[in-house]
Order: sequence, then C-alpha cells, then structure tokens
Amino acid sequence: MSQILPTSVAPNQFRRIASQLWQTQWVRYLVAGAIAATIDLVVFHLLATWVIPCVDSNQADSLRSLRFMTDKTLAFLIANAASFWLNSHWVFESGRHRRSTELVLFVSVSLLSYGGGLQLGRYLIEHFATNSHVAAITCIGAATALNYIIRKTVVFRC
Repeated sequence: MSQILPTSVAPNQFRRIASQLWQTQWVRYLVAGAIAATIDLVVFHLLATWVIPCVDSNQADSLRSLRFMTDKTLAFLIANAASFWLNSHWVFESGRHRRSTELVLFVSVSLLSYGGGLQLGRYLIEHFATNSHVAAITCIGAATALNYIIRKTVVFRC
C-alpha cells in the first residue's frame, strides 16, 4: 500500500491543521463550554447528591423537580461566572460594549437560555420521569448553540 504523503510531511501538516483548528473561535467556544459544563455538572452532582438531594427516585417527582431547580440554579450561577471569564478573556474579543454592559448582556443571554433549559429539564422529569442528571445535561446542550450565536452577534466583538 502506498502512502499519499511522505511520513516526514504528515506530522507537519497535522500540526498545521491542528493549530489552525485550535485558532477557530467555535473550537475555543466548545472547549470553554466544556469547562463550564463540567463545572456545572460537578457542582450540580455535589448539591443533588449531598446538599439538596434530588437524585433519589423514591422522592415524589414534584419534590425532586423543585429540588432539581434549586440545585441547577446554584450550579448555573457558579458555572456562568466561569463561563463569562473564559468567554471574555479567551473566546471572544471584548470591547463591543463597556465591560459592565458586556456582563449584563452575557448574564441576560445566559438567563434566557437557562430558563428555557430549566423548564425543559422540569418537563422531562415531570412528564417522562427522566433521570435528574440526564435532565441537567439536556439543559446544557439546549443552551449551547443559542448562547454562541447571541454572544457572537450581540455581546462581544468578533
């Protein structure tokens, strides 16, 4: 079997492609989002397991849903602070607005998508008896694309 490229060229091309890909904004956004999502899920898990339990399937779904909202909200606040820092320092370029305006817009967009995701999570728990962790992951997934588009076009300079 013949090689398309000599072996000495392939690693250089791979490094160049990897470097170009890493420089793209959406890849940095996904990495920053993965970090924020990890923070969100870890904090949610700690709260939901030990502080305000909502993972016990023996609880009534209405109580579990209420506790889920409390745990998810606290986790969101911590993860969103990390997300703002990552987005404003690494993913996007600040300067479209004053820093305080960027923060208000960032949090507003986050709250809008969070509210929609939270209701989706509650709906999944109450109507489909979905596992609380699956509902939490669904909330994060539902918000990602919406947040990127609005943050890129409204909040930060591109």
